[in-house]
Amino acid sequence: MKKYIKPIVCTIIVVVVAVWIVDKVPFTQKIDQTVDAVVYKDGVIIEETSVYMKGEKTRYLFRPNSFVGEFRIFYAEKTDLEDLQTKISWHKDDNLQSISHFYKGNISTSDERGIAYYLLINEDMKEFALMTTEQEVIATSKEACQLYIDHISYDGSGHMTVRSVEEIPELR
Repeated sequence: MKKYIKPIVCTIIVVVVAVWIVDKVPFTQKIDQTVDAVVYKDGVIIEETSVYMKGEKTRYLFRPNSFVGEFRIFYAEKTDLEDLQTKISWHKDDNLQSISHFYKGNISTSDERGIAYYLLINEDMKEFALMTTEQEVIATSKEACQLYIDHISYDGSGHMTVRSVEEIPELR
């Protein structure tokens, strides 16, 4: 019996260390794409735009995904800066994502950039919806726009309300 204890303990240690390493090592994906979008005000199209994304999307086995890089919304001038870095964080327990910005070493809030804090974006970052501080929705489809309006509101002064977060479906 004693001769089996050492191999069993060693196997358990190796498995625990392997799981710990896999949790720490990210799987990265380079993103370099421009996605067409439409700007909606009160559900009506007011302008066409595009969003340029260039950076790295990180996927972990046991933690939420994130994207760090350029996320330049040509319609929102304050996000169309060459040195502006954006971080998009996928939440673990729901289909809501958050966006934050870094400019020349300073963290700036999303509303300082003219964008509300929450967005909806799918895994390949080709389908999304987000809101400007002027309460305009920038979305890749009418369905994404409607989904955003149904669940997220922004009062223009930095206060956001998310309704039924557990009921927000994943964008495809």
